[in-house]
Amino acid sequence: MAIVLIVCDDDDFVQELILDIRDAGHEPRIAENGRRALGRLTYQAPDIILYSYDMPDSDGYEFLKTIKTDPEYSSYKDIPVIGIGNSPPKDRRYLDKFLTRPISIMLLKRCIDDYCQS
Repeated sequence: MAIVLIVCDDDDFVQELILDIRDAGHEPRIAENGRRALGRLTYQAPDIILYSYDMPDSDGYEFLKTIKTDPEYSSYKDIPVIGIGNSPPKDRRYLDKFLTRPISIMLLKRCIDDYCQS
């Protein structure tokens, strides 16, 4: 069982993800934005992060840059991050994978399983 941190402010989408992730045998955790996600990391480090790029008040690039390069968060830099959004970001430097919405649930489950087994 993997702990999956969902960083997204779309309540309906989050509820769908929670059900799908639980059905796949994993444990979802939620943060509404990048700032809260940073706090969640220190509370209980996830095995994988799903990050929505479609949040109006959030800069996904800055969140990812922080966890991947800031020495304060160095113990989290190897956590795989799957970006989710309506269109891929121009800079995917800190992403392990990007999934375009609508997301195939089978693909999402496969990605979580693949990244959490390696």
